[in-house]
Amino acid sequence: LWITTSSWENHKTQYGIEAIDHEALYRFYTTAVSCGRLLPLAKYDEEELLTALGLLIDGKLTNAAFYLFSSKQPVVLKAAIYSTDARINFNDIQRWKDNIFNLIDRGILYISNNIRWRVESSGLAQRIEIPEVPIDAIREIVVNSFAHANYRGETEHEIDITPTEIEIYNPGSFPMNL
Repeated sequence: LWITTSSWENHKTQYGIEAIDHEALYRFYTTAVSCGRLLPLAKYDEEELLTALGLLIDGKLTNAAFYLFSSKQPVVLKAAIYSTDARINFNDIQRWKDNIFNLIDRGILYISNNIRWRVESSGLAQRIEIPEVPIDAIREIVVNSFAHANYRGETEHEIDITPTEIEIYNPGSFPMNL
Protein backbone atom coordinates (compact mmCIF):
# COMPACT_ATOMS: atom_id res chain seq x y z
CA LEU A 1 0.00 0.00 0.00
CA TRP A 2 0.94 3.64 -0.48
CA ILE A 3 2.27 4.93 2.85
CA THR A 4 3.00 8.63 3.31
CA THR A 5 3.71 11.10 6.07
CA SER A 6 1.80 13.94 4.41
CA SER A 7 -1.87 14.26 3.64
CA TRP A 8 -1.74 16.45 0.50
CA GLU A 9 -1.24 13.49 -1.81
CA ASN A 10 -4.25 11.77 -0.26
CA HIS A 11 -6.68 14.63 -0.92
CA LYS A 12 -9.33 13.88 -3.53
CA THR A 13 -9.32 15.75 -6.83
CA GLN A 14 -12.34 16.61 -8.95
CA TYR A 15 -11.35 13.87 -11.41
CA GLY A 16 -12.55 10.30 -11.63
CA ILE A 17 -11.07 7.30 -13.36
CA GLU A 18 -11.86 8.83 -16.78
CA ALA A 19 -8.84 11.14 -16.26
CA ILE A 20 -6.40 8.22 -16.09
CA ASP A 21 -3.77 7.56 -18.76
CA HIS A 22 -4.74 3.91 -19.18
CA GLU A 23 -1.52 2.88 -20.93
CA ALA A 24 0.68 4.43 -18.24
CA LEU A 25 -1.30 2.77 -15.44
CA TYR A 26 -1.15 -0.61 -17.18
CA ARG A 27 2.62 -0.27 -17.74
CA PHE A 28 3.03 0.55 -14.05
CA TYR A 29 0.94 -2.46 -13.07
CA THR A 30 2.75 -4.96 -15.31
CA THR A 31 6.17 -3.65 -14.26
CA ALA A 32 5.29 -3.74 -10.55
CA VAL A 33 3.89 -7.27 -10.81
CA SER A 34 6.81 -8.59 -12.90
CA CYS A 35 9.42 -7.38 -10.39
CA GLY A 36 7.45 -8.64 -7.37
CA ARG A 37 6.52 -5.21 -5.95
CA LEU A 38 2.80 -5.81 -6.41
CA LEU A 39 0.67 -8.92 -6.20
CA PRO A 40 -1.29 -9.54 -9.40
CA LEU A 41 -5.02 -8.93 -9.40
CA ALA A 42 -7.26 -11.88 -10.26
CA LYS A 43 -8.26 -9.83 -13.30
CA TYR A 44 -6.74 -6.46 -14.21
CA ASP A 45 -9.16 -3.74 -13.15
CA GLU A 46 -8.10 -0.09 -12.95
CA GLU A 47 -10.61 0.87 -10.30
CA GLU A 48 -9.66 -2.07 -8.09
CA LEU A 49 -5.94 -1.35 -8.55
CA LEU A 50 -6.19 2.36 -7.80
CA THR A 51 -8.45 1.73 -4.79
CA ALA A 52 -6.08 -0.92 -3.40
CA LEU A 53 -3.18 1.52 -3.74
CA GLY A 54 -5.15 4.27 -1.97
CA LEU A 55 -5.18 6.38 -5.15
CA LEU A 56 -8.93 6.33 -5.73
CA ILE A 57 -11.27 7.37 -2.91
CA ASP A 58 -15.03 7.53 -3.33
CA GLY A 59 -14.60 7.39 -7.11
CA LYS A 60 -12.18 10.35 -7.18
CA LEU A 61 -8.46 10.31 -7.93
CA THR A 62 -6.19 11.48 -5.15
CA ASN A 63 -3.59 14.17 -5.86
CA ALA A 64 -0.98 11.39 -5.99
CA ALA A 65 -2.94 9.47 -8.63
CA PHE A 66 -3.59 12.63 -10.63
CA TYR A 67 0.09 13.58 -10.87
CA LEU A 68 1.33 10.01 -11.32
CA PHE A 69 -1.12 8.73 -13.95
CA SER A 70 -3.40 11.50 -15.24
CA SER A 71 -4.09 12.03 -18.92
CA LYS A 72 -4.53 15.76 -18.10
CA GLN A 73 -0.75 16.38 -18.36
CA PRO A 74 -0.28 17.98 -14.93
CA VAL A 75 3.55 18.15 -14.91
CA VAL A 76 6.13 19.81 -17.17
CA LEU A 77 9.63 18.59 -18.02
CA LYS A 78 12.02 20.90 -19.85
CA ALA A 79 15.23 19.37 -21.22
CA ALA A 80 18.09 21.14 -22.93
CA ILE A 81 21.55 20.46 -24.31
CA TYR A 82 23.88 23.44 -24.01
CA SER A 83 26.93 23.89 -26.21
CA THR A 84 29.05 25.21 -23.32
CA ASP A 85 29.01 25.13 -19.53
CA ALA A 86 28.01 28.80 -19.59
CA ARG A 87 24.54 27.70 -20.81
CA ILE A 88 24.12 30.64 -23.14
CA ASN A 89 23.48 28.77 -26.40
CA PHE A 90 21.64 25.51 -26.65
CA ASN A 91 21.82 22.79 -29.28
CA ASP A 92 18.43 21.33 -28.39
CA ILE A 93 15.56 22.22 -26.12
CA GLN A 94 12.38 20.25 -25.47
CA ARG A 95 9.33 20.82 -23.27
CA TRP A 96 6.85 18.08 -22.47
CA LYS A 97 3.61 18.11 -20.47
CA ASP A 98 2.50 14.73 -19.14
CA ASN A 99 2.11 12.69 -15.97
CA ILE A 100 5.03 11.74 -13.72
CA PHE A 101 5.15 8.13 -14.87
CA ASN A 102 5.57 9.09 -18.55
CA LEU A 103 7.93 12.01 -17.88
CA ILE A 104 10.33 9.78 -15.95
CA ASP A 105 10.70 7.62 -19.06
CA ARG A 106 11.14 10.70 -21.30
CA GLY A 107 13.78 12.15 -19.00
CA ILE A 108 15.82 8.96 -18.83
CA LEU A 109 15.62 8.51 -22.60
CA TYR A 110 16.60 12.14 -23.26
CA ILE A 111 19.68 11.88 -21.06
CA SER A 112 20.63 8.46 -22.46
CA ASN A 113 20.40 9.74 -26.02
CA ASN A 114 22.43 12.87 -25.32
CA ILE A 115 25.39 11.72 -23.25
CA ARG A 116 28.65 10.32 -24.56
CA TRP A 117 29.09 6.60 -24.99
CA ARG A 118 32.38 4.78 -25.46
CA VAL A 119 32.75 1.59 -27.40
CA GLU A 120 34.84 -1.40 -26.38
CA SER A 121 35.55 -4.46 -28.43
CA SER A 122 34.40 -7.74 -26.97
CA GLY A 123 36.59 -9.73 -29.32
CA LEU A 124 33.44 -10.89 -31.06
CA ALA A 125 31.43 -9.29 -33.84
CA GLN A 126 29.44 -7.31 -31.30
CA ARG A 127 30.73 -4.18 -29.64
CA ILE A 128 30.06 -3.13 -26.07
CA GLU A 129 28.64 0.37 -25.60
CA ILE A 130 29.28 1.98 -22.22
CA PRO A 131 27.61 5.27 -21.20
CA GLU A 132 29.64 7.97 -19.45
CA VAL A 133 27.08 7.79 -16.62
CA PRO A 134 25.56 4.39 -15.79
CA ILE A 135 21.94 4.19 -16.95
CA ASP A 136 20.88 2.74 -13.57
CA ALA A 137 22.28 5.87 -11.88
CA ILE A 138 20.45 8.12 -14.36
CA ARG A 139 17.20 6.25 -13.68
CA GLU A 140 17.64 6.58 -9.92
CA ILE A 141 18.37 10.30 -10.11
CA VAL A 142 15.44 11.06 -12.43
CA VAL A 143 12.99 8.98 -10.36
CA ASN A 144 14.17 10.68 -7.15
CA SER A 145 13.81 14.10 -8.76
CA PHE A 146 10.15 13.43 -9.48
CA ALA A 147 9.55 11.62 -6.20
CA HIS A 148 10.86 14.46 -4.04
CA ALA A 149 9.34 17.41 -5.89
CA ASN A 150 6.71 19.78 -4.58
CA TYR A 151 3.50 19.43 -6.61
CA ARG A 152 1.39 21.96 -4.71
CA GLY A 153 1.95 24.70 -7.27
CA GLU A 154 3.24 25.12 -10.81
CA THR A 155 5.46 22.11 -11.36
CA GLU A 156 8.26 22.29 -13.92
CA HIS A 157 11.20 19.92 -13.81
CA GLU A 158 14.38 20.58 -15.75
CA ILE A 159 17.25 18.56 -17.22
CA ASP A 160 20.27 20.53 -18.43
CA ILE A 161 23.11 18.76 -20.22
CA THR A 162 26.40 20.62 -20.74
CA PRO A 163 29.77 19.30 -21.93
CA THR A 164 30.83 18.60 -18.33
CA GLU A 165 27.67 17.90 -16.35
CA ILE A 166 24.06 16.80 -16.20
CA GLU A 167 21.95 18.93 -13.90
CA ILE A 168 18.47 17.91 -12.84
CA TYR A 169 16.23 20.45 -11.12
CA ASN A 170 12.90 19.91 -9.44
CA PRO A 171 10.55 22.30 -7.68
CA GLY A 172 11.12 21.06 -4.18
CA SER A 173 13.39 21.23 -1.19
CA PHE A 174 14.72 19.06 1.57
CA PRO A 175 12.42 18.51 4.54
CA MET A 176 13.14 20.71 7.55
CA ASN A 177 16.08 19.63 9.72
CA LEU A 178 17.85 17.86 6.82
